Amino acid sequence: MKIIFLVLMLLTSAQSYSATYKHRGLVVDILVRQSLDSHSIIYVDGFDVAGTCNTFRDHVIITVPDNEKSNAVYGLFLAAYMSNKSVDVSVDDTKTDADGYCIIQDVRMNASF
Repeated sequence: MKIIFLVLMLLTSAQSYSATYKHRGLVVDILVRQSLDSHSIIYVDGFDVAGTCNTFRDHVIITVPDNEKSNAVYGLFLAAYMSNKSVDVSVDDTKTDADGYCIIQDVRMNASF
């Protein structure tokens, strides 16, 4: 019984340190660089703290992973940037890329949906 309790404690304690951070704001910069581990990096206005996520110039560094959804996510950020529309973003500070930057978990343009 003690072993089962110990295993349950270990499994649930790792999850207690992760947190999802959400913010709504304008896309202020998009960086695409060949040397990045990710598809691109996005900066959202006012998103300055998200747990242990790295920041640059008082903005959380949000990476778009290089996977099958990267073009869709990048396209949504680019559309928001070009149309000056705000986006809802969320990151989990325990999910990072090889460079240690927080990976985007969700992005949405329509806040009322």
